[in-house]
Amino acid sequence: MNADITTWWESIGSHDVIIRNNRFVNCRFNLDVIRGVIECLTNPGGQSAPPGVHQRITIENNIIQGTDGISIKIGSVDGMVIANNIDQPKNEAIFVYNSRNIQITGNKLTNSKLGLKIGDGCEPATIKVENNTGF
Repeated sequence: MNADITTWWESIGSHDVIIRNNRFVNCRFNLDVIRGVIECLTNPGGQSAPPGVHQRITIENNIIQGTDGISIKIGSVDGMVIANNIDQPKNEAIFVYNSRNIQITGNKLTNSKLGLKIGDGCEPATIKVENNTGF
């Protein structure tokens, strides 16, 4: 989900999206622009917008295996649930920036260098991380 607001002007924000019960295997080996297997952001190569461009997103019960990049990259989001996913990334599993009201719960990580990275522009008090394994 990409809402480009500086270069191509290709898309608008996403609302009420559910990504559930999928299997992503050996994705994201070319990391030039898009860094995540699942991404929700505003500009892959430029400056991002504040929280709220994307709203009410759910990423749940997915299996992500064999990626060289970030498994889930979140930017400019207000309201996301990342729950009960199984992940085996080689680098960080989840990267969140310019976002608020994020719930990360019940996920299982193996072989990850970093479970969660919180970048600039986040409201840390609104990011809840609970009952995860491997973080």
